[in-house]
Formats: sequence, structure tokens, C-alpha cells
Amino acid sequence: MDPDSDGDGIDDAAEGSEDTDGDGTPDNLDTDSDDDGIDDADEGGEDTDGDGTTDSEDSDSDGDGILDTDEGGEDSDGDGAPDSQDVDSDGDGVLDADEGSEDTDGDGTPDTLDTDSDDDGIADGEDLCVGTADAEQGDLDADGIGDACDDDTDGDGVSNATETDRGLDPNEPDSDGDGVSDGEEILAGTDPLDPYNGQRQVYSVTGSAGLCTTTPGRTTNGTAALLALLSLVAIRRRRTRG
Repeated sequence: MDPDSDGDGIDDAAEGSEDTDGDGTPDNLDTDSDDDGIDDADEGGEDTDGDGTTDSEDSDSDGDGILDTDEGGEDSDGDGAPDSQDVDSDGDGVLDADEGSEDTDGDGTPDTLDTDSDDDGIADGEDLCVGTADAEQGDLDADGIGDACDDDTDGDGVSNATETDRGLDPNEPDSDGDGVSDGEEILAGTDPLDPYNGQRQVYSVTGSAGLCTTTPGRTTNGTAALLALLSLVAIRRRRTRG
């Protein structure tokens, strides 16, 4: 008895008598058991994605979410693994599962096989915004995500959309310049647009010279501030007359 009835290089014992593709031919007699357009002899008896199903019977051999029928048996990046068994078919450093089978730049080549999928002149493996054309490659908060695709451009913990809605600056982590980031102020319940957070400045006369100074962060009312200034004026007038 022939241990490999269909001559695909995979023993009948390993293929079994199931009919994976439902074409009426058991796998051990079917040269393309999963009907993905790639011969079992080419796929072999390996289990590339470790899901318990051999590649010859697995419709997505590398588990990247793209069917073998769509990836095909070519070896686009020349690394010795056919695209259907290669988690990075174009060898650009970005996984096929992340790139997907779309054609972002509309050049007729799916992103998984396009080393510059957004056609911005930056190779996908070096692009801070893969899938978004961004030739400038700005990264304000240095988080490795380009500004063009970063939903928190200034890295203050508040999304750009929320900052815009609240009148904050999505490109400035401390909108009111008080030394506390917008995100920290929102968490603390203070106003990220008010450096004094609702408190007035105290005007007081201090020292023998009668200098007028301000003390941020302490509370007073307008009358007290006015009296302090009037006191300063009176002192200066008396000294002038003397």
C-alpha cells in the first residue's frame, strides 16, 4: 500500500481521510486539501501558526488573518517562505496582520506586499504612521507614534478630541503654563486653562521701602487689593512731602 496516495509528500496517516475542503475527495487523495490554490506538496505538513492544523489543511497557514488564497504561494521578499506562510510577506518589518490586505495608496499592490503602503516616501519599517501619508514624520511627544496618527499628540494623557472640545491646545501638554499638565489638572479637578485655578492674586505692601508685591495662589477680594495699592500711594506721598 502506498503511504502517500496523492503523492504530495505528506503521508496518508498524517492527512487522514477527512475532506477539509468538502470537494468529495478525502485529504489523503486530494493534492490541495484546503482548496486554497496552493498544492499540499508546496504547503507541506508543517503547522506554521501553531494552531494544531497542518498548513495543507489550514486556510490561513500563518494565522495573519489573510487567507492563503489571497496571499498565494509566491515568495515576495525572497526569504524562502511563501507569502501564505510568511507573517511579513514584503519583509518591511511590519507584520501582515497589522498591515492587512487593503491597498492604502491605491497603487494596485496590497499593503502586505507594499514596502511603502501609504506612498509618503517613507518605508513602512521606518514610518511613524504606517497607513497614513506623513512625509514630515513629526513626533511631538516622542512616543514613537507620528503626530499625524497620534490621538494624543502632546502626550498629556488627554486625547486631541477632548482637548479641542475643552478649548485646550492639543499640541501643548500644559495649556495654561502653570507647570501642571492638562491631564493631571483634569484628574485633580482643577482648570487646565487657569494658572491660578480660580484664586486671585494678593497685593500687599511689604518692607521698609513700601514695595508692592504679588502672591499667587492666595485668596483675597478686590477691595483688599485696592486698599493695599492706596496704602502704597499714601506712603509715597508722605515721603515726598517730607
